[in-house]
Amino acid sequence: MKLKYLFPFFIATLILAVSCADEPVVTLLDEIQVSSSYVAIPEGGGSASITITAKDSWTAEKVTTDKDPVEWLTLSSTSGSAGESQVTFSAQKTIDGRSAEILIRSGDKTQRINVMQGLMKIAMAKAAEVNAAPDGKTFRITGVCTKIVNTLYGNWYLTDETGEVYIYGTLDKKGNTKNFLSLGLEVGDEVTIEGPKSSYKGNPQMVDVTVIKINKSLIKVDSVENEVLPMEGGEFTAYLTCKGEGVSVDIPEDAKSWLAISSIQSKGENVVVKFIAAANEGGDRETTLTFHTVKDSKKYSTETMLTQKGAIVKATVAEFLAAPVGNTQYRLSGAVTKIDNNNDGRLYLRDFSGETYVYKIQDYTANSLKVGDIITLVGKRAEYNGNPQMSGAVLENVIPVTPATIAEVLTKPVDKNVYFMITASIKEIQNQDYGNIVLKEGDSEILMYGCYPGYGATGDDRKGLINAKGIKAGDNITVIATRGEYGGTPQLSNGFYLSHESGDIQSLSIAEFLAAPVGDTRYRLSGAVTKIDNNNDGRLYLRDYSGEAYVFKIQDYTANSLKEGDIITLVGKRAEYNGNPQMSGAVLEEVKAVTAVTIAEVLAKPVDKNVYFMITASITEIQNDVYGNIVLKEGDSEILMYGCYPGYGATGDDRKGLIDAKGIKVGDMITVIATRGDYKGTPQLANGFYFSHESVE
Repeated sequence: MKLKYLFPFFIATLILAVSCADEPVVTLLDEIQVSSSYVAIPEGGGSASITITAKDSWTAEKVTTDKDPVEWLTLSSTSGSAGESQVTFSAQKTIDGRSAEILIRSGDKTQRINVMQGLMKIAMAKAAEVNAAPDGKTFRITGVCTKIVNTLYGNWYLTDETGEVYIYGTLDKKGNTKNFLSLGLEVGDEVTIEGPKSSYKGNPQMVDVTVIKINKSLIKVDSVENEVLPMEGGEFTAYLTCKGEGVSVDIPEDAKSWLAISSIQSKGENVVVKFIAAANEGGDRETTLTFHTVKDSKKYSTETMLTQKGAIVKATVAEFLAAPVGNTQYRLSGAVTKIDNNNDGRLYLRDFSGETYVYKIQDYTANSLKVGDIITLVGKRAEYNGNPQMSGAVLENVIPVTPATIAEVLTKPVDKNVYFMITASIKEIQNQDYGNIVLKEGDSEILMYGCYPGYGATGDDRKGLINAKGIKAGDNITVIATRGEYGGTPQLSNGFYLSHESGDIQSLSIAEFLAAPVGDTRYRLSGAVTKIDNNNDGRLYLRDYSGEAYVFKIQDYTANSLKEGDIITLVGKRAEYNGNPQMSGAVLEEVKAVTAVTIAEVLAKPVDKNVYFMITASITEIQNDVYGNIVLKEGDSEILMYGCYPGYGATGDDRKGLIDAKGIKVGDMITVIATRGDYKGTPQLANGFYFSHESVE
């Protein structure tokens, strides 16, 4: 039989099978049989069922891929036992046809079920229609590739006479991702694609499209001369191959003031277009030049980039932040206020006008900068997730700043080029406007003649720091300045503000700290260390009688200097990470070391209300369940703990209720922290509080 007669026979057989759908068609496997291997669900949504007959237990699973998780299809059951079972397949309304495959497994046998909802309809569309269409619908569209933004995944723009469509992801000829270059698609090519329309943050796009056809552009830029022009201007030349009818050139409106066509020369298919650029007195600039041709009423285009170097714009940080994202180079000078990564130079730079983030410094030498250093950078205004930053930064100059005490500064010679970082208490404010302040550290004092808002301030920009920051006598302030002198008296000159802490830092319970808003206000907390996450930088949990808080790093922390149980006092800010409260910028003010001992060892210690011990023992008696007077036993040794309070710092009624709140009972093992006390010659634990316990049933 000839092949052309086989196809009508096959189609007729399929039609017959569909028309007899109300008579179950049982598949031929003995172990597991299904009433139908094909399930059709209406495009408007609905359900369809099949019957499974199995000799043993069975499972059902969708065949999924990363691209298609088949979330639209619901199965009433994904497993069953021997015998007859019914499985219902359900789906919501769809705007396009879709299909899925289900595997029914029993033992080592597998049945395949094909589920179809509606018919796949690929609509021919224009760019404007695609952008306006609902997400999920599949389109075929033809247009010109006008811009390629990613050559790995294949992210680019397709343009036709109605508008532009963004393509997010392009499959190669085998349907694989991350192989865009294998397609050979170039700017200017006419291309036909198919794929689903979707949206990202409200912006329309087509995702993971399949390329149906590429018509190579009849015009192509073969090479260019002087791709990067100097600041002084000059000639830029583009060499093209054109198989169309003539060449026209588009220069963007914003480039017409400094760029013009000087000549177009044609010889056969070879075209040379020359441009003349004016001198550039601003920052770096670039533009995209588009070349067009036409043949048989079809339009073709290609493009190339032209860049011209510009002068570097000296700017304040505020001016830099107000500038648009682009290739203009800016020169910024200021002090390093924070270093995120000292291997590649990710840091914060501040001058008198503001602060900006610097994302990496080119050719950076690890650990070559420190907080306080005054640096000059050249880089571009960039942005990440809506946050301004400098990118492509080059380090031009560094003025090292040396931390020093007032006593050390007083021994230094006068030198306006050598900067010091001094942290001291403000004894007196002599001038509010310019910030003439007297600093005191120990027995040493010095006048700072002018504390300005930041590096680089001149004129009226030097005024107002004291009021703006709410600085007052008694506050601790960190400044950067040189060693100066007036009338033979030492003073700090050329100085500016780096940071300060209020002299009246509020002491809070941890519960009050957790309830405080996130901000720069510094608080003082005291409590016991309950857990250490990282003993290299002081990441730990701190608990008092009212609650527990996470501390993200302690400044200038000495590795392994703390242990669980130690009673510490910290000063830091209320911060948050992923919605979880924490203390940041913590400074360790005080440590009361706690020593783990046995009861027998405590009994041998002298009475001392300032020396704390950690004891773990069994509770043999609860004498007072309100204040937690408990008798502890360890081996042959016993001791009364006169008051086991909920945590460090409890006073008044806050000392009550631990026993009931924790469900503590006789026989439980408890860990407490307390001092060695005495009552009428009988040893006891005093000033104590709860650390942890284990219930013994």
